[in-house]
Amino acid sequence: MEQVYAPGCAFMIYKPHLAKKVLMFLNEELGDIPEHLICCKHEPNLESGTVVINTCAGCDKRYRELYDGISTVSLWEILAESNKFSFPDYNGMEMTIHDACPTRTETRVHSAIRMLLSRPFIQRRNRSWYF
Repeated sequence: MEQVYAPGCAFMIYKPHLAKKVLMFLNEELGDIPEHLICCKHEPNLESGTVVINTCAGCDKRYRELYDGISTVSLWEILAESNKFSFPDYNGMEMTIHDACPTRTETRVHSAIRMLLSRPFIQRRNRSWYF
């Protein structure tokens, strides 16, 4: 099973340096993960059985529904399984995470996000993730 990281068009336009940091994290966490930069609205040219790691709920839906043999995993799911990712410390600022419409039927994504929200984040060393 091959895995690729598809950061999504918006992430690559808005914060390409963070997309690269996510790729570095994935390579440290999972091994050699190639970056997939073809927009999800175009034929991805991926082999059947490929798993697309994504940051965009729209990409998640399109890869799952439009391309036979392609499955997806959200970055949230990878983060929920990891003990290595250091989330930024926003000094107690309240935040909201919206359950995106394209993944509204994907309980795996919602469960991962809620698992992350329930963690006591002790590791707050990596301040370079600030948005």
